[in-house]
Amino acid sequence: MKAVVWNCRGAGGPLTISQLKEVLNFHSSNVVFLCETKNHEKFMRNVRKEDQPTWLVYVYASTASNTRKEQWKYIEERKKDWGEAWVIVGDFNDLKSDEEKWGGRERAEGSFTDFNCFIRENNLMDLEYQGVPWTWSSSWEGDREVKERLDRCLCSTEWMQRYEKARCKHVETEASNHLMLIIDTNPENNKRRRRFYFDQRWTKNPETKDVIQGA
Repeated sequence: MKAVVWNCRGAGGPLTISQLKEVLNFHSSNVVFLCETKNHEKFMRNVRKEDQPTWLVYVYASTASNTRKEQWKYIEERKKDWGEAWVIVGDFNDLKSDEEKWGGRERAEGSFTDFNCFIRENNLMDLEYQGVPWTWSSSWEGDREVKERLDRCLCSTEWMQRYEKARCKHVETEASNHLMLIIDTNPENNKRRRRFYFDQRWTKNPETKDVIQGA
């Protein structure tokens, strides 16, 4: 199983759909979760994939700490319905410590308590990632830029034992200030697709037209 998770900050942007298609084609993903699409259901039917597994839990947490705390309680109440092996992934809008933040003011140590308690009390493990350590950027230039690891994949011990080779890849994009997450449960057995690159010089070669017509 390979899943793509992305806070795309608007699915109607000129780059969003094209970059999503490129990633899905390149990584052969079979599960997609988009949040903050900022579009109506009618529009999203054009980009939605059906038959998504239900044992993956997606989250888009609030930016308000009090609301997030209630969301963590709700997840704890619902986890009994998911069995022993489950994984929760998405934009948690929180950090485990200031070590997951680059730039800006340091947060008070106590502000990390609720999120760390949620992870510890539910025996969740932070899935190992590949790529840059942050998943969100303020998009400001110079010394004002702030980067944080707001998006992640947390899994139960049972899930990790079943998919011990699973990895979470951070994929940088231009269409959003959030990186995509690609969760791959068996990365070693996936055949990587080669990208196709179009060379503008081909259009100036008279033999190109003959090749296309003969294809």
